[in-house]
Amino acid sequence: MNTKKTKRNSRLSALIAVIGIIMSLSACGDNRVYDHYEHATVGGWEKNDALAFDLPALEESGRYTLSLGIRTNDAYPFQNLSLVVEQTSFPSKKTAVDVVNCDIANHNGRMLGNGITLYQYSIPIRKKFHMRGDSLHITVRHNMKREILPGIVDIGIKMDRE
Repeated sequence: MNTKKTKRNSRLSALIAVIGIIMSLSACGDNRVYDHYEHATVGGWEKNDALAFDLPALEESGRYTLSLGIRTNDAYPFQNLSLVVEQTSFPSKKTAVDVVNCDIANHNGRMLGNGITLYQYSIPIRKKFHMRGDSLHITVRHNMKREILPGIVDIGIKMDRE
């Protein structure tokens, strides 16, 4: 009887050790350099209200991928969302402007993002080579005909090292 408990305990300990190793290895694979969201105005995101993100200087040169994160709720009245993303790289002061068009809902009005009452979208913006010490200033504003846009909760920027 005692032997069975000992074997069961050693198997359980081995299983816990394996799970711990797998979890620690998967945590090391995170290549995220930056991930931050800014809140849009509660009453509606105004067209001239740009959300700004300042990404710190990079520790390593390499290829990086920028993604745009969007969180909406059921108050968003359109199927699509058009955003202007302006990136200024420092110290070179080079600027790139992208217009990003996002599908938010299907033709029946069903939200396409992940979630139940708050919907999450992730849209790749660009892949780019950056040098060590480069930093980025990014602004995002909406490019819709409506001046005040309801239903946009948060806008975010994520940068991953490839």
